[in-house]
Amino acid sequence: MQIRQLQSEAPINDKTELQAAFQLFSQMSNQLESSYRDLELRVECLTKSLATANSEKLKQLAEKEKLADRLEALHAAMPAAVIWVDQSQTIRSANQTAKDIFKADITGLNWECLLAQHFNFNGHELVGLDASVYSYNQRALDAEQGQVIILTDVSLSHKLQQSGYRQSRLAELGQITAGLAHQVRTPLASALLSIEQLSHPDISAELRAKSTDRIKNNLLHLDHLVNDMLLFARDGEFEHDQVNISELLQALDNYFKEKNYAFFELAVAQLEENEAEIMVAGSRDALLSVLISLVENSYQLATASSPIKTTVSLDQADDQLLIAVKDNGPGLNKQACEQIFKPFYTTKSNGTGLGLAISQSIIHAHHGSLSAVSEQGKGTEMQIKLNYYQTEKLLQSKTKQIQ
Repeated sequence: MQIRQLQSEAPINDKTELQAAFQLFSQMSNQLESSYRDLELRVECLTKSLATANSEKLKQLAEKEKLADRLEALHAAMPAAVIWVDQSQTIRSANQTAKDIFKADITGLNWECLLAQHFNFNGHELVGLDASVYSYNQRALDAEQGQVIILTDVSLSHKLQQSGYRQSRLAELGQITAGLAHQVRTPLASALLSIEQLSHPDISAELRAKSTDRIKNNLLHLDHLVNDMLLFARDGEFEHDQVNISELLQALDNYFKEKNYAFFELAVAQLEENEAEIMVAGSRDALLSVLISLVENSYQLATASSPIKTTVSLDQADDQLLIAVKDNGPGLNKQACEQIFKPFYTTKSNGTGLGLAISQSIIHAHHGSLSAVSEQGKGTEMQIKLNYYQTEKLLQSKTKQIQ
C-alpha cells in the first residue's frame, strides 16, 4: 500500500515544480521584455539627443565657416599689409596688399632679408626705396606660432603733416622777422658808429683799439645771430641715424671738462652695463649741441657766492628716453617757464633769445619734446624726451628698460 501511494504522489510534485518553473520563466520574460522596452526608449532618446547635438554642431561649424570666410575676405581687402611670420622668420601667409607692396608673392621668403632689400628704417618708420613711408606694428602669436606684422602706408599723411609743419614754420619765421630786424639793428648801428670813429684822422691809438674791438664783437654777435637763425630755419632737416646715448653723454662730459668753468660742477649719469647700447634716432651733433646749450645756460648763472651744480640723468617716460638736465639755480616762475622757448625772449643782456627756441626746434625735428620744470628757489630741470631707435631685432622684442 505504501509503495502504491508514493507512486501516485510523484506526478503531482512534478506538475507543481513545472508550474513554478513556468511562472519563473514568465516573470523573467516579462522583466526582459520591460528592460528591452526601456532600452529601446533610452536608445531613441539618445538618438534624438545625438541628432540634436549633431545639428547644433553643424550649425556651429557653418557659422565658423562663414566667420572664416568673412575674416578671409577682410584679410584680403584690408588696406594694410598683414604678414604672418613663423619663428624662423619665414613668411607663412600674406594678404594681397602685402603682395602689392612687394610686387610679388612673398610667401615662403625670409622676412628679415625681404625687409632689408626693400626698406630703410629711420628708427620709428619704414621708408621704401620709392620714398613711401610705412608704420610698422607686430604682435606675437600664442603657442610659439611666430608673429603677425602689419604695415600701414602713411605716405600721404606723412606728406600732409610735413607740409602743414612747413607752413607753420614759415608763418612763425614771418612773425619773428621784426624781432630779428631789431636784433640786427643794434649791433649793426654800434659797428657803424665805431667805423665812423676809425675814419677820424685824429683818433688816438687807445680809441682805435677800442673801436676795433667793438666792431669785432658786434660782427661776432651778428654772426652768432645769423647762425642761430639758420639753425632755427632748418628745423626737421637733420640726418637721422643711430645715436649711442652713452657716447653722447661722454662727449658732453669731455666738453665741459676741457672748459673747466669756475664755480660750476657738472655731474653726468654713469650708465650701467645693460644700458650701454641704448640708442635714439637722430643727429649726434645736433643733440650734443642741445645738451651743451642747456648746460651752458645753467653755467651762466654761476657766481662766486652762488656756485652752480648741474646733473644730467636718464630715465624712461611714456616708452621714451628721458634726459633730464637739472641745476640748483634760482629757478623760474610759471610765466617764465611758458615764455623761455619763444624766439627772442631772454633775460640776459647779451643774449639773442634764440638758444632755447633752437634747442626745442631741434628736439621737435627728432620727434621728441623739450620742456621746463621749475620753481623759484628750487632750480630748473630741462626735460628732453626722445624715441628709442628700434632696429628689426628690437622690434621683435620689448624696448630696453632703464633701471
